[in-house]
Amino acid sequence: MPILQEISILLVEDEKDLKQLFLWDFEKFKVKIETAETYQEAKMLLQTEVFNAIISDIKLPDGTGVDLFRYIVDEQIKIPKKYFMTAFTSDELDLEGLRVDRLFKKPLKTKEVVEYVANELGLDLV
Repeated sequence: MPILQEISILLVEDEKDLKQLFLWDFEKFKVKIETAETYQEAKMLLQTEVFNAIISDIKLPDGTGVDLFRYIVDEQIKIPKKYFMTAFTSDELDLEGLRVDRLFKKPLKTKEVVEYVANELGLDLV
């Protein structure tokens, strides 16, 4: 298992513009961001990297964020903070047993999400 040496976040988002906004907003913090646009890309990163947090869209081109979080639980991958972004309501989602820390509702302001996650992880400004 890889050793975690810095704060690392996995961002799973297939909308390129939204992903770029997140990357810009995270630039002011001391954090490593890995990105994936699909379920399979995220799964591969989870097999080789260690993350302090994951921020994932629910709807992905080749699966769902729910499936990804189920994979994390089933494989007992330790990620202290898990967040979803979605336009769905929580009533429309089966999140039982996924230990989701927060559901961010779309449309969202990336800056607010980034500041919330940074606060939760105790990130320092660059």
